[in-house]
Amino acid sequence: MVHRGPRHNGITPGPMPEEWERMKNHIYQIYILEGHTLKDMILRMETDHGFKATEKMYNTFFKKLRPLFNKNKRAKSELQGRDGVKIPRTRPRRLQGHGQNTSRQQPYRRILPCLSFNPQMCDGYANQMVVLNPTEVYVHRLFDTFDFSSSHFDIIVPPGVPDNSSVWQQTSDGMVCERLKNILGNNDSAMIIKFWRICRRLYETGLQLGNYLILQSFLQYIQRLAAIRYPENHPVRGLLRVLCKIPIHEFSETLEIGYLRTITCLQSRVGFGNAIKYNRQAPSTDEILSRYRRVLEMAQQSFTLTETRTIEILHGYTYAAYCNANDFALTWNLAFDLVNRVESMGFVSDHRKWCHLLCILSRSTGHGKQGHDILKLAIWKLERGDRECQTRAVMLAGVLAAETEYPPDTCIGIFDCRCGKHCN
Repeated sequence: MVHRGPRHNGITPGPMPEEWERMKNHIYQIYILEGHTLKDMILRMETDHGFKATEKMYNTFFKKLRPLFNKNKRAKSELQGRDGVKIPRTRPRRLQGHGQNTSRQQPYRRILPCLSFNPQMCDGYANQMVVLNPTEVYVHRLFDTFDFSSSHFDIIVPPGVPDNSSVWQQTSDGMVCERLKNILGNNDSAMIIKFWRICRRLYETGLQLGNYLILQSFLQYIQRLAAIRYPENHPVRGLLRVLCKIPIHEFSETLEIGYLRTITCLQSRVGFGNAIKYNRQAPSTDEILSRYRRVLEMAQQSFTLTETRTIEILHGYTYAAYCNANDFALTWNLAFDLVNRVESMGFVSDHRKWCHLLCILSRSTGHGKQGHDILKLAIWKLERGDRECQTRAVMLAGVLAAETEYPPDTCIGIFDCRCGKHCN
C-alpha cells in the first residue's frame, strides 16, 4: 500500500516524491507506450498498483519530466527517456486533406487557374506564398547572374524509369545531409529541383513509417548550412525558415506548389541552349549558334578540351545545331568531335546519345556506314555495363536495325544477334 503524508486542513497532499519515482515506469508504460487516456491511466494505476492521485497531480508530475511524458508535442531532436529508450509517437496523425481550409489552396491559383479564388489570408496561405516567392526569386537570380541553360538539369523523370542520379544513390546510402553540402553550396539551377525531390522522398518515407523525424532533421540541417553560406535576405533562407515551421499535414501540398512553381519559373527563364525552344521567347537560330560558339571558345580557353564544363557546352551546341538550326553538316562535325573527346573518359550515358545522332546523320551527310559503325561500337560497350547499360544496348540495337539493312549472317550486338552465334 502507498503511504501518504499527514493531512492538513482536510487536504490530502498526494503521493510522496519517492512513490512517484517508483511508479514512473508503470505510468510511462500505460500512458505513453500503450497510449491510454489520462483518466484510464489513473483508474488502472489505482486498481493495479494502489496508487491514488488526481489529474492535477499527474499533470504536475508530467511537467517535471517533460518531454518524457509530453504526448502532444515533439521535441526538435529525437526524444529519448533517461534510460535511452526512444519514445514512439502516440498521438494519431491527421489524415491528409482532412479539415484543411480551402484558402490553403489559394497559391495554386497562379499556377493552376482552374482553382477558385478565396481571399481569406490564413496562416497556410501566407506560408505557401512565402514558399512560392523565394523559389521564384532564387530561380530568376540564377539565370540573371549565371549563364545557365536548360540542358543542365532534367525537370521530370520519364514514367517507369528509375531516378538513378548520384543524389538518390547518396540518399539510399544514408548519408544525405553530409553529401548535400555541395548541392546547397553550388549556384546550380538543378539545386532547387533536387531539393524538392529529396523533400518529397523523405516525406513519403515518413508517411510510411509514421515518423517524420528524418525530414525535419534534414530541413533543420539545410537551414543551418544556408545560414552559413547565404546572407540574411537570401531567398533560400526565407524558404527554409518557412518549411521548418509548416505543420506536417500541410507539407505535401506545400511541396507540390513549390515544385510546380520551380518548373514554371525554369521554363520561363530558359533562353538559349534549350533544344525544345519556347516560341514566345526563342532567339533566332543564328543568334543561338553564335552564342554557343562564343561560349565554347571561352570554355576551351579557360578549361581543357575534355573538362566537364566544356563537354556540357559542346553537348548543347550539338543539339542546338540539330534541333534548332537543322544544320546536319555542323551537327555531324560537333557530334563527331564530342565522341572523340569523351571516348576515353567513361561518359557512357551521353556517349550513346551522340553515337545515335551520328548514325541518324550518316545518310544525310554522305558519311555512309561510318555513323553506323560508331553506334555499333557504343552498343558493344553498353552491353558490357550494368543492367541499365544493357537495357540501353537493346534499345539502340533496335534503332540500328531500323536504320540499316544487314545481311542475315551479320550480328548487330549480343542482345540482337541474327546469326545465332551470340558473338562478342
